[in-house]
Amino acid sequence: SSSNVMFNVRNDGLMNLGLRTNSPYNFTTSNSANAYLNSSGNIQRSTSSRRYKTEITDMPYGLSDVMNLRPVTFEGINDAEGQRFGGFIAEEVHDAGLTEFVDYNTEDEPDALAYGNMVALLAKAVQEQQAMIETLEAEVAILKGA
Repeated sequence: SSSNVMFNVRNDGLMNLGLRTNSPYNFTTSNSANAYLNSSGNIQRSTSSRRYKTEITDMPYGLSDVMNLRPVTFEGINDAEGQRFGGFIAEEVHDAGLTEFVDYNTEDEPDALAYGNMVALLAKAVQEQQAMIETLEAEVAILKGA
């Protein structure tokens, strides 16, 4: 019956993963938007709700960590020739100590990045910069008033 569907692919490409306890719909992650295919071939539904999280703490990273990253452009070896992308190199993000944003393969090698999660890192860096800007603005106002 349809209530027992664990995986179904229709001839028009629609995939149904089912809603049973061990289906990908209930096997969640905080990786990329909507769905995540890990290096073991498992599909997980990506979530952001507090109800799927534990041990929530403020991010320890910030502007200095962002400054250690090297944004690059590149062509993927399996993409159309001339199609360029922007991003980072997983090994370099790993080497920068930002392992929370790195996905590893079954050999524990950096394999991919959780770019969606890196938005939080960039937001923290912007917050730090804004605090610096506000401090400088206050100092300039004092100097102009003198």
